[in-house]
Amino acid sequence: ADSRSWLEDAEKICLEFLRYQLKISGTKSSESMRFESLLDQYLIRHPNPQEAEGWNKLRELFHHARYAGGKKEPHELQDTYRILKTCLHIQGENE
Repeated sequence: ADSRSWLEDAEKICLEFLRYQLKISGTKSSESMRFESLLDQYLIRHPNPQEAEGWNKLRELFHHARYAGGKKEPHELQDTYRILKTCLHIQGENE
């Protein structure tokens, strides 16, 4: 898969997670639905330095994918996948 597409899909999943956690419906303005805005709200409500570190790494990756192209190697995407699983509280198979 194209790494940029993969990162765009990961950002969409994170957006849905943040909307759910913040109890935000689809009727809010588009500005409040931006990833950065939702993430800032989430981190204020859920202060956890370790989790914030992972979320901030994802923020940088998504920003880079949006504006600089985001081409990543498979091992970089594996690292991103691990961060994503941690931030989204996904438990299960260990890699």
